[in-house]
Amino acid sequence: MKGIRVTDRVAGQLVLIGGGGHAKVVADCARSCGWTIAGFYDDAPADSPFPLADSGVPFLGPVPTEFGRPGNDEAQPTALFIAIGDNEDRKRLAGSVWAADGPSPDARPGHVKVVHASSVVSPSAHIGSGTLVAPGAVINADARIESDCIINSSAVVEHDCIVGAAAHLAPGSVLGGAVAVGSLSLVGLGARVLPGVRIGSRCTVGAGAVVTANVPDGATVTGIPAKPVTSR
Repeated sequence: MKGIRVTDRVAGQLVLIGGGGHAKVVADCARSCGWTIAGFYDDAPADSPFPLADSGVPFLGPVPTEFGRPGNDEAQPTALFIAIGDNEDRKRLAGSVWAADGPSPDARPGHVKVVHASSVVSPSAHIGSGTLVAPGAVINADARIESDCIINSSAVVEHDCIVGAAAHLAPGSVLGGAVAVGSLSLVGLGARVLPGVRIGSRCTVGAGAVVTANVPDGATVTGIPAKPVTSR
């Protein structure tokens, strides 16, 4: 399948991969900071109960197999954002569509971040490419958010936190100072993680949980205080 050319622009034409409910949020966030949504790719747009196409965003077809670097023949090169809520799928797509562009996510052409205009982000914080920062989110001093994360509505990331690649902080979740969240982990709705706690990779923190101790890779914890349920 033919690819498209992408480039790095602070604002302009943005194409989304994904056409469900999460993509609707991404589209609104992108518009708030100056992007125009040019359309979206999705392999099964009819499968979503909350289709982006109903919002008037053009459907561009199935996800292309390759996204290339911008060329001189491109009058309007396009930036790209993976608007998929599932952590594993988002990371897989990020690794495949830019596979030829080297190992560094932040060096991938057109692999942009989307930060809602109402969010509060410290000048000393790092936000990786492919990351969404949703309305009302707060990211404080020297926090580091890696590539392809979701910092959802009104989530709080306090000073010196580290959030690994393709992790998701659900709406209203709070990380105290110097918390570390591993890649592909989910911190659920309204969950709280106490300062200095380490959460491993591919973990799930249940909605409303209060995490007071470190969580090993692959664990699911729920409750107050949070206790292990299972591992995967």
